[in-house]
Amino acid sequence: MSKLKTSLQHLPSENGETWSGVFARNDADFRAWVSKDHFELALVDTQANQFEWESLIKEARQAGIPVLAFGSHIQPEALLKARQAGAYKAVANSAIVQRFAELIAARHNPATNIATEGFEVEE
Repeated sequence: MSKLKTSLQHLPSENGETWSGVFARNDADFRAWVSKDHFELALVDTQANQFEWESLIKEARQAGIPVLAFGSHIQPEALLKARQAGAYKAVANSAIVQRFAELIAARHNPATNIATEGFEVEE
């Protein structure tokens, strides 16, 4: 979590806006944040056992919030489920650290649309 916070703080600004993040502790917390504000992006950890992350991805997408999912590269089935639930990308933990800015920027790319892209899981 601390690597994500640090990476988020070092992202270049978009339209003069700097990035800040809120971290949900459980499903109810996530839903409260999603209903409270409009977010540019939701990051979902597929290894977070305290979350029903598939339904949360679907709810975020219904609220118009793009979702970037991440998890263990040795659990590709979870990453595939995240894509099928609506995440525009599902990547290994290492990719989040190494390619964070690129992956976040990809939320604007129509080629990442779930309807037009196959369910490839990136490392």
